Amino acid sequence: MKDGISKKEIRLYYLTVALSAVGFLLLFCAVPFTMDDWAWGSETGLARLQNGFAGYNGRYLGNLLVIALTRCAALRIPFMAGVSVLLARAVAGFLTKRQSAAGYLSALCIILSCALFGLAGGRLNIFAQTVGWISGFCNYVVPTVFVLFYLRSVLAAFENEDKKQNEVLYAVSGFASALFAEHITLSLIVISALVNVFYYRKFRKVNAAFALHFASVSAGASLMFSNSSYLLLLRGNAVSGGMRGLGFLGKTALDVLAGRLGISPKTAIIILGVTVLLYILALVFTKDKGLRFLLVCAGIITLPLLFTNGGSKAYLFTARLYFTQYLLVMIWLAGLAKSAVKNKKARTAAKALIIASACALTVFTAVIYVRVYQVNASLVERIERTKNESAVEVIDYPDSLKRFVYMPDAYRDEAWAKHFKNYYKIPEDRKLEIIESE
Repeated sequence: MKDGISKKEIRLYYLTVALSAVGFLLLFCAVPFTMDDWAWGSETGLARLQNGFAGYNGRYLGNLLVIALTRCAALRIPFMAGVSVLLARAVAGFLTKRQSAAGYLSALCIILSCALFGLAGGRLNIFAQTVGWISGFCNYVVPTVFVLFYLRSVLAAFENEDKKQNEVLYAVSGFASALFAEHITLSLIVISALVNVFYYRKFRKVNAAFALHFASVSAGASLMFSNSSYLLLLRGNAVSGGMRGLGFLGKTALDVLAGRLGISPKTAIIILGVTVLLYILALVFTKDKGLRFLLVCAGIITLPLLFTNGGSKAYLFTARLYFTQYLLVMIWLAGLAKSAVKNKKARTAAKALIIASACALTVFTAVIYVRVYQVNASLVERIERTKNESAVEVIDYPDSLKRFVYMPDAYRDEAWAKHFKNYYKIPEDRKLEIIESE
């Protein structure tokens, strides 16, 4: 027995983690290159690197990571699988204080449930834009792992002020987490500052690790926003899609909501008001301080998006920007459900439901990505066979799969067609002949 856990439970836990790792390896073998991946994986990505990403964006670590992953499958597949396992462990850490197969499976259910958004449409599919997209994975999944482990450590420190902390780890992770996505960077500054304030108020002392985290996040933010792209954006001279992340002075959330949905500002006010009211009620009626903290953090991470303008697009409604918040809200819901289940029979039934849900979601995801792998293999094979002909044949994804793959037909747009040709080394003068998949 170790901390009340039997050897059988420990073996079952590690077996579950190992099986999930294998599953993630297979999944990332099937994830195709789409949209931004074509640019990062071609000479365009190297040109941006040689220029120090000047005038593009300040997501330095995210950019470096996607350049590396789009060039080396031997690195990409195990790296993405490893990060996904870490993500599941980070989520599981909020659901249970000990290592258990049920807690880990619950975390997998939360992560894989993102794919269900595809049933409502590809633009809403958080999974397709994050876990299932190399560029999205680098800029949204990786920093989410940093954020979740940090928030878990904060809760642990407030429960036990004598808990040992590695200051160097906090400094490094804080700096790194600020170099992926702008809204996460901005929100981490606020969250980290509040953590330091409330820790001092409770214990009447400064926590060195948390202080270093705030300093390192601030340093990372300074590096990110020193990139000339943000100054150009504030001046209204942004031309690159890569500079859409911090246009928070361009439009208010009200303007974005009304314009995107085609509704009147009055209706937009009502929608925003109801959303804010529900959020406040959720905070008020959440008794557990830890769960309330996670809900507050979800709100803080969302806040920068309420003033975001993606040029001609409403960046506020981009699904991938809500990946971190979605996980936090799902953890909050799981925490409420756990506290509501009291007796032993109910807990046994809940575990059975978790196992069944994990299996169902795994099968659901597997069926989708087996088909994605087949279509993508046909696409690559057809391109290689016809790239030297006057018209290069490109297999189009069926509509049923476009819900679960982010913008696989972006090559229909002239600008993206150029990146598509560069990545697959198709001569520029060749036409793309789109063939319907069988």
